[in-house]
Amino acid sequence: MILRILLCMLLVAELQAQPYNFLSYSVAEGLAQSQVYALCQDSRGYLWCGTQGGGLSRFDGLDFQTFSSANGLPSDFINAIFEDSQKRIWVGTNAGYAVIEQSQYCAGFKQTYAVNAICETAEGEIWLGTNKGILACKSPTDSPLPVENLGEIASTSYTVHTFFPTKNGIWVGTNRGAYRVATTTPIALTTKNGLRSNLVTAFARDVENRLWIATPGNGIVILDEDWLKVVGTHLQALYPNCLRLDPTGKMWVGTSNEGLFIFDSNGQSWSQVNENQGLPHNHIREILLDRNDQMWVATSGGGM
Repeated sequence: MILRILLCMLLVAELQAQPYNFLSYSVAEGLAQSQVYALCQDSRGYLWCGTQGGGLSRFDGLDFQTFSSANGLPSDFINAIFEDSQKRIWVGTNAGYAVIEQSQYCAGFKQTYAVNAICETAEGEIWLGTNKGILACKSPTDSPLPVENLGEIASTSYTVHTFFPTKNGIWVGTNRGAYRVATTTPIALTTKNGLRSNLVTAFARDVENRLWIATPGNGIVILDEDWLKVVGTHLQALYPNCLRLDPTGKMWVGTSNEGLFIFDSNGQSWSQVNENQGLPHNHIREILLDRNDQMWVATSGGGM
């Protein structure tokens, strides 16, 4: 299920459950399937929703259109969605990737690897984060090739979970730590120099310009990127899957088992939103801030 959480209430100064208003969309409204693992709003305003088994749903604010293996997707299990600078929609699946142009034509590229994350470099290359390392191509018709000058992360033993482009390079979250690449000297951040776990699934930047790093099973690590020094931790026993800063400066954390946690940096306090407040499922896979400053939350199985 996808929830549009209306930002209409102030968070209190201590960790406790808060009432929220939810506008919900699920299978009954036309969504392809209720397990949503990826979200992307494109430059035209369409919301793209990647499901686990139902393919890809495109939402125009009123209706859903579904793209599936019958329309050219290599798999109906969607892990990542990304719009490039040419306004093409790249879709990462469990069996390769697809590219959708002009919001209609779908070209699928079946592969032996899963694509978990997608980004575009400053040079216009498309990077595919896979369960066999990082591959790159210039256009959909190019064969993806391994990226050079990545250091140890170039190995196919790395599973890439997420990309986070910054002005200083691209942070990559893997099964073996966090790495900043696409820079003169690649940087590795692992349990050897500050991480609580080498499994990294998400990054976000807070209002103090610090980097938040999600490590499922070991909470969140906060990094001073200038000094590459860990300066804090949060929610150490939880399984965070995704992070998103909202327009008011609060950090939203989606977890596997406990719903949403929202951090207010002004009061240095946490609030929680879970099934007790109307969230349809406590397993959160993705959080998106749309162009209207509304927060969309993708859950795994919510609403069935």
